[in-house]
Amino acid sequence: MNGRDEVVFSATKEETTELRNALAIVDKWKKKALKEVVGAKGADWTMVDYAVKNDKVIVGVEAGACG
Repeated sequence: MNGRDEVVFSATKEETTELRNALAIVDKWKKKALKEVVGAKGADWTMVDYAVKNDKVIVGVEAGACG
């Protein structure tokens, strides 16, 4: 079973630009983490979480297979 919901918010051009830039940074760290995690290769799904400390970025990767 799966599903998808969307919530749409009105936003200014400045807000959408700010979010777009922030998501590009998050995507950069996600790609770096997935490249390092050999177990994520060939996985059917991955979940990524983030933590930020003063001197480091911690990216957690959970990966698995269906069936």
